[in-house]
Amino acid sequence: DVAVDVCDVDIAVHSLKDVPFLLPEGQSFIAFPEREDVREGFISKSARTLDDLPAGAIVGTASLRREAQTLALRPDLKIVPFRGNVQTRMRKLEEGQADATYLAMAGLTRLGMENEATPIPIDEMLPSAGQGIIGVVAKDGALPGEVLKIFERMSHSPTRRAAIAERAFLGCLDGSCRTPIAAHAREVDGKFVLKGEVLTPDGSVRWEADAAIDVTADEETLEALGRAVGETIRESAGGELPQFEDQ
Repeated sequence: DVAVDVCDVDIAVHSLKDVPFLLPEGQSFIAFPEREDVREGFISKSARTLDDLPAGAIVGTASLRREAQTLALRPDLKIVPFRGNVQTRMRKLEEGQADATYLAMAGLTRLGMENEATPIPIDEMLPSAGQGIIGVVAKDGALPGEVLKIFERMSHSPTRRAAIAERAFLGCLDGSCRTPIAAHAREVDGKFVLKGEVLTPDGSVRWEADAAIDVTADEETLEALGRAVGETIRESAGGELPQFEDQ
């Protein structure tokens, strides 16, 4: 093993949904490769879909968004914490610690495990902002121009546009890991459409909004789209967003 000082790292590759809205000073995104499957994957040994679970069944998840969305669909279910990597969560499911769980289809697909799950349509369970997107970040001025051009060719325009809009939505709402927030942007019939939602922790109330702009809109307009959808939701929620209490 080689110890690496953080100052020695010029490039970092992130799962975008885990990246804070504000990057540290002196860092910028330089590429967004093509987005993978954005959907959630439902996994269970006894049921194919959430609707198939019996009343009172246990769903394991560490995601507060998934918890709230699950309870919005099935308030009769019980939620238990489920943490760890893909293999750990699959093992916990095998051991019977829960009747079902969720894993992002993007991660399962990249691991060649997509057949382990039933994809959930995004109109049933909206994903986390940035889900399925890889973001490449570099220190400003650290890379020569020819290297930056390679990363520019790697970047996928529709994915980049979705990343900009979804992150602007999060930034508008000051997206917290304590608030159940979801968003998804995509091109539809010549329009670029962003849908967002915020839920109460128990899933009993859901605020939704969407808006569309021309598919050729510039970056400033994409950011404005994200902020507009976020502001609509904030106003609908009365100005304050609900949060889970610290456990």
